[in-house]
Amino acid sequence: MLRNGLRPWLLLCCLLLLMPGLACALTVEVRPGFAYEALGSGVEYLEDSDGSQTWETVQQRAGWQPFRGQELNFGFSSSAYWVRFHIVNTARVEQRLILQQRFPLIDSMDFYITRQGNLVAHRTAGDAQPAANRDLLQSSFLVPLVLPPADSATVLIKVKSGSGLQIPLILWDQAAYVENNHAWSLVYGVFYGLLLAMALYHLLIFYSVRELSFFYYALFNLSLLATYLCLHGVISAYVWPDFSYVSNRFINIAITSSVLFANLFLAEVLQVPQARPKLAAVLRLLAYVTVALMIASLALPYVAVVKGVLGLSGVAMLVLFSALLLRFIDGYGPAKIAFLSGSCASLGFAVSMLGNVGVIPVTPLTEVAGYVGIVVMSMVNAFALAYRMNMDREARQDAQAQLIENQRETNESLDRLVRERTDELENANALLHEISRTDALTQLSNRRHFDESLEIEFKRAFREKLPLSVLLMDIDNFKMINDRYGHPFGDLCLVKAADFIRASIRRPPDLAARYGGEEFIVLLPNTDVSGALNIATRILEKFNASVVEDEGVEACITVSIGVAALTPGAAESAASLLKKADTLLYQAKANGRNRIETGFDAEGEVVTGSGIGV
Repeated sequence: MLRNGLRPWLLLCCLLLLMPGLACALTVEVRPGFAYEALGSGVEYLEDSDGSQTWETVQQRAGWQPFRGQELNFGFSSSAYWVRFHIVNTARVEQRLILQQRFPLIDSMDFYITRQGNLVAHRTAGDAQPAANRDLLQSSFLVPLVLPPADSATVLIKVKSGSGLQIPLILWDQAAYVENNHAWSLVYGVFYGLLLAMALYHLLIFYSVRELSFFYYALFNLSLLATYLCLHGVISAYVWPDFSYVSNRFINIAITSSVLFANLFLAEVLQVPQARPKLAAVLRLLAYVTVALMIASLALPYVAVVKGVLGLSGVAMLVLFSALLLRFIDGYGPAKIAFLSGSCASLGFAVSMLGNVGVIPVTPLTEVAGYVGIVVMSMVNAFALAYRMNMDREARQDAQAQLIENQRETNESLDRLVRERTDELENANALLHEISRTDALTQLSNRRHFDESLEIEFKRAFREKLPLSVLLMDIDNFKMINDRYGHPFGDLCLVKAADFIRASIRRPPDLAARYGGEEFIVLLPNTDVSGALNIATRILEKFNASVVEDEGVEACITVSIGVAALTPGAAESAASLLKKADTLLYQAKANGRNRIETGFDAEGEVVTGSGIGV
């Protein structure tokens, strides 16, 4: 058993010695139960200034460096970049993996999979290529990998792009990827749906009241939705899969549209022209520049436009934030609400960014914080717009306030109902979990629960160098009892036997279970053979001092017990402990039943007469 446990590690050591450069690059070890690993820190990279290197020549180049950040990102560069890492399958089964590149705006990517220096697969990806050429049609770039048992591979990736070299890589088990992709599809679906609903809702209001603020806000939400569809790769994969030129231009139009309509919306909702004419002139200038850049994006080189759009976005954020702050200082009510919405979005993005760079732990909450911030911002801005409309329409103020109060009460009622239903579900799940661990007849733990507990206690005993004992027992001549008195009486004997065993163990960690048929087993953590023998003797005496009675039928039942104890070492396992107990139980049966056997000699043979009999 020790040799089998060391075999995967010996394989890994051999691979480390045989694979060129393996010891100096990130190695992903795919073990049984592997789900995913984010590839960032430790991945080696090399700049290829003219992009002329091939997968064969680049491995001989000096200058490979380990990446020190959390997520691969080389900014804007005209150079190509190579990254590499290694995968080792230490499992005994074939591993089906998926390599995911989550930033869909990369122009060109070449994936080279090698084994022992030989190329076994070459895949190309990038938004400059038709989506139909991808192995798996998804919004992100996916490369399927199959790794045979005890095998390894080196992955080389050549990346070149004019939109920024951001390369968030994740290596997935296929099943884990499907599960994760399903969850994120739900998140994105809700996110897109909320933005679309907000846009359509405000378009309908605009159609009814002809107020430009609602029109601008609807177009802002649509532009924001289009921007995220581009950033998530939905446009290039599903809308225009064969027209990469259109997809690249569309994201610049979507971003500039978001800036333009955010500008127009805030100018209207904050009433900037009436309150601060000079600030209004600055916002108009920003709008003109945005429109000019939007038109230029149709003709100018993509790289130049991307940098211009990013620069404009940064300037627009500063200008719009300044406008919010000035109107907030003015004491204007809607400005306070809009300022809060911007703060929510900023907080959400800050939480996501801190999780991405490793400052705070990555959790589902940090991963969706940015999207939650956007949704909250959208909703709070809608409230700001409604607040301004209420200020303009004093006659409807009471009705609007009542509507908001009713909505709040409804939300609280729904929240309360959800909490109640959640508590009920948790209680039901807890009961089902307990039932799944309990033997229905004896109300002792079942074998499944025992096996799980044994594994846990065995590892704890191994870690803390503590003794661990097992009592394996079998009711003597139980078949004869069943045949003579019938199965109902036999079941009663099993119940009484469980009561005798339960009454003989007193410590909370001790666990008694029905092991199968008329067999029972007791797990005794932190108990040596002497302590285990005391408990076994107590159980034996309970059996011998009791009579099972039912409707005039009486019977004495006895039990044979095998007592096995050890302090786990590297050569032992939970299975070996059970095997010892089973051997001793068999010896107790052979030596006359109604007794306890405990001993082994130096060769591992049972010592005859080492037990205690009645």
